[in-house]
Amino acid sequence: MELKWFFYEFTVNIIEALLAYNMLKIFFRRKIENNLKISLIIFFQAGIVQLINLYFGIASYYGLLILIIINILIYYFILEGNLMLLILSIIIYMVLLCFIEILSVKILTFFLNITPDVMINENIYRIIGVIISRGFIYISIIFLRNKKLKNKKINKYIYEFIIIFIINLFFIFIVFNIYKQNKFIERYWMLLEIITFSIIIFTIEIIKIFKYMTDYCNKEIEWLLKESEYKTQINYVKSMHELIFKLKAQRHDFNHHISCICGLLEMNQTDEAIEYIKQINSDISEIDNIVTINNVVIESILNYKLSYAKNQNIKLGVDVHIPENLIIKSVDISILLGNAIDNAIEACKDLEEKFINMEIYNKHKYLIIKISNSKRNKIIKENKQYKTTKDDKENHGFGLKNIKYIVDSYEGLLKIDESENKFTINIALKNED
Repeated sequence: MELKWFFYEFTVNIIEALLAYNMLKIFFRRKIENNLKISLIIFFQAGIVQLINLYFGIASYYGLLILIIINILIYYFILEGNLMLLILSIIIYMVLLCFIEILSVKILTFFLNITPDVMINENIYRIIGVIISRGFIYISIIFLRNKKLKNKKINKYIYEFIIIFIINLFFIFIVFNIYKQNKFIERYWMLLEIITFSIIIFTIEIIKIFKYMTDYCNKEIEWLLKESEYKTQINYVKSMHELIFKLKAQRHDFNHHISCICGLLEMNQTDEAIEYIKQINSDISEIDNIVTINNVVIESILNYKLSYAKNQNIKLGVDVHIPENLIIKSVDISILLGNAIDNAIEACKDLEEKFINMEIYNKHKYLIIKISNSKRNKIIKENKQYKTTKDDKENHGFGLKNIKYIVDSYEGLLKIDESENKFTINIALKNED
């Protein structure tokens, strides 16, 4: 290989590594924030690909297998997330790259009247093909980024899709290997055309099925959340009915209470009268502390949850201001607040010093929610997922996953602050069209 083509191939490998990294960044967070380190890793990755192509040749099956393994190791080192989902994403990128490569070959061979094997050799046609194919990849990445696909879930069928896309990738490599054989192309060009178009159609159908199943999995998650919230709403309604009944009962008994107090005072039983008043005040305070705001859904959630918290002798601090133009769906705000308050209650209800402070207000077109609570257990992180120790893990962990799902749905922000004895969840939800 001439030196100029060596540097050309190396440059192409760097571009491909950058494209892969930018595509995977759409779905995964970075472990390494230092851009210089990332650049060096991408440079190293391009060098490995160069060595594989030099040793095994272009479109080698052994080279493909080694390349998949190396890519998995590299991106697992620099990106955070589910390993199987990362493997699937890497394979999908490689399928997308090879698929667009085949399309580019077909387009150029048709318009320039050349055979596919010509584009494998070192010439201007190969450069044109690379520019077209990598350009399409770049456009695809921009499209994916604009579609905001971070929330897509496919864990339920991840193993099946990994196998399907690997098979698809090897089929594409079969076509590339056929392209390298000029004699085969001349003798069986019609068969090659059929195979090529079959691979193209197969790949398109696989991508369509993948998209359908991804959408289905997301819908399934939404259905489960809404089903859970529907059951919770029933409890909210029951709670409000109980409070309304208690209010009516207290009003009905008001004259009776006044008569009893007057009777006790007339008998100079002051201490008994004071104790009687305290008991009445205790019953009434439960209703006095009910939050009154201009949103029925949020009001019912807070009334229900805070009433339970008060019964657990948790000190409450509530400052809620809901904007009139709230565009966030009622079911979503219900899921979010319900899980957040449940987590807070669960974390502090058995402590000596137990409190929950909550603020809700609108700021710069975002609905801000801050909920803090006292805690005892150290909350640990595992793969960017917050988990607690054994007693608290299930409640806090699952609730935070639901909260994060809702936050991501509204292009929001989720920040968690933790000190030795205090846990605070900060949420910002986009409240504009």
